[in-house]
Amino acid sequence: MNEFKITPEKKKELAKVFNTNIETVNLLEKVYSELDITSQYLAHVIRSMESSMRKITGNQLFSIVCEPSLSGANIGSAQYFYKRFFVVHFNPAMPEKELRIYLAHELGHLFITAIVNYTNDPSKRRVSDKDMEPLSSIFGVFTMADKNDFYRNVKEAPINHSSWNEMIESFLSLKAIESFPSKNI
Repeated sequence: MNEFKITPEKKKELAKVFNTNIETVNLLEKVYSELDITSQYLAHVIRSMESSMRKITGNQLFSIVCEPSLSGANIGSAQYFYKRFFVVHFNPAMPEKELRIYLAHELGHLFITAIVNYTNDPSKRRVSDKDMEPLSSIFGVFTMADKNDFYRNVKEAPINHSSWNEMIESFLSLKAIESFPSKNI
């Protein structure tokens, strides 16, 4: 059995660790799987999300931009410019493994803010600010589990996590690192 395969047990664990319910985790997994990004590099996750956002917003120029922060921020920040673009600023000195965790988490903000909410009936758009961080991390876990699975044949690749628990701990550690809050404009 592959360590990073999302199983019912792992989904229950995600619900518990990120303080949400199993129905929410199942919904996130369903919408995530509809993005059709399995077995692609993280850059392809970004491009697949751009494609989805172009359909959702009707803006064929919608883009996701990831660029180094000029402010010297410890981690970085992300901003969603409604129906126009999403930008993630990051600390260029971050080790690649940490950077991938951070980017996956920040992409989770766009996923929750725009994709999940747009695909739900307006009366079901219920993601609160307190839910945003853990749900964004669950999206990040789906992304990194897929990437770890993709790279499983590359022994000792520095971007791989050695275990499921190490990967989860990486996302939980984001709470401990000071960063700028995401903003919706």
